[in-house]
Amino acid sequence: QNPSVLANPDLKPLRTITAEFGANVKMFKSRLGIDFAIYAGNTKNQILERILDRSAGYTREVVNAGKVRNTGFELTLNGTPIKSKSKDGFKWNTNIVFSTNRNRIIGMPDTSLVLNTGPVGGGQIVAKIVGSMGDLYGRGYVRAPDGQIVYDATTGNALITQDVVYIGNTIPKGKLGFSNDFSYKGFRLSFLFD
Repeated sequence: QNPSVLANPDLKPLRTITAEFGANVKMFKSRLGIDFAIYAGNTKNQILERILDRSAGYTREVVNAGKVRNTGFELTLNGTPIKSKSKDGFKWNTNIVFSTNRNRIIGMPDTSLVLNTGPVGGGQIVAKIVGSMGDLYGRGYVRAPDGQIVYDATTGNALITQDVVYIGNTIPKGKLGFSNDFSYKGFRLSFLFD
């Protein structure tokens, strides 16, 4: 129990309802496989820690943080490019997985929650309605109406905004994994790139 975190006695359990459709196809005597899944779901009552003003006597509070809609898909290709006829012979299995997830915040107990903050440029992870989990806000570059960065004529340095602005999202747009498994007699070598 961290004394700087306010515990909420009214926390509700996280609930997720998801619909998923998928297909699995095997070809060439199961030496090539394709697995595809697409999903959409809603998660409510996420349990998160929000930043509090220090005057409250606590630095963070554990809260249920509204409702989030998730959509995404996963594609897996797996195969056995090389397989000798003998039982102990050389065999190579490979697997490639690509997945993506998009989320949209569709309900919050407040208009926004600051979930994390950092010292550099006022960076904050903020959850707000119609935003996404992982949205990053902070001081950014001053931009001209056409989007170009504005520079100080005297120093040549880029001008920084005084207000906190949306910078980007900390969650990757997609993930890719590539694994291989080689076997020969009693020996086996596996490796994964992610």
